[in-house]
Amino acid sequence: EYNFEISDFVERKVLRLGLTASCKFCGQSNWFPLDGLDYELPCERCLRIFAVPGTITQPEAWRYRVIGSFSVPNFADGAYAVALTLRFLTLLMNHNVEATSSTAMELSWDGKIVESDFLMWWRARRDRSAAPRARFILGEAKSFATRAIDAKTIENLVALSERFPDAVMVVSKLGNAYSEEEKVLLRDFRAQCAAAGRDNLLIVLTGFELLARATPLQRWASGSDKQKTFAPNLLDASLEALAEATCAVYLEPSEG
Repeated sequence: EYNFEISDFVERKVLRLGLTASCKFCGQSNWFPLDGLDYELPCERCLRIFAVPGTITQPEAWRYRVIGSFSVPNFADGAYAVALTLRFLTLLMNHNVEATSSTAMELSWDGKIVESDFLMWWRARRDRSAAPRARFILGEAKSFATRAIDAKTIENLVALSERFPDAVMVVSKLGNAYSEEEKVLLRDFRAQCAAAGRDNLLIVLTGFELLARATPLQRWASGSDKQKTFAPNLLDASLEALAEATCAVYLEPSEG
């Protein structure tokens, strides 16, 4: 459950309220915005004019529709997931972060070209040490696809981890959970890094974190039983604590 109201999206012109009505000639279900309603309306398919029923009692007839750039398929090519992940890492962790980032990167070395959805230099200002450690973060951000993490994704992550053995690897998706296939791939990647002696942390995020207004501690404190168990560990909002907690919650095999 995300911490947003429908009105938030309406006010920001992401959603628009309208009426759905079926054409009596061809049966096409049409959607009309509130300011476009009339007693007679044109059908989008057959273009004939049909009369709207005098009384509309079904609640489902009133529907929201995405508008503007949000309504164009593949318009942003995953940019929303990247932007929300960067927002989470910079603003929501503890509001005391210094960070700079770049997106849609192609990194090349030894004749090899490897893509990364984003890279970031990240440092917690709240770190009490005299010289807070700057962390290098590389990320893969996906949208709502059920199997967004595939062999190609892991191949990229392995190449990046080999080139940057102490980088923090972040994998995120806007969906609620990872499929069993994705979990296996990510667990194998994590085990491969450990076996090779690389110090890469792996942080896995979902829409539960990315689409929330709260900090990880606040969000997880109201989440599942397992999230509530790990919530106290996120008090300092460190990358280490976040990696341990997210892998434990999201990458364990589903029961049954």
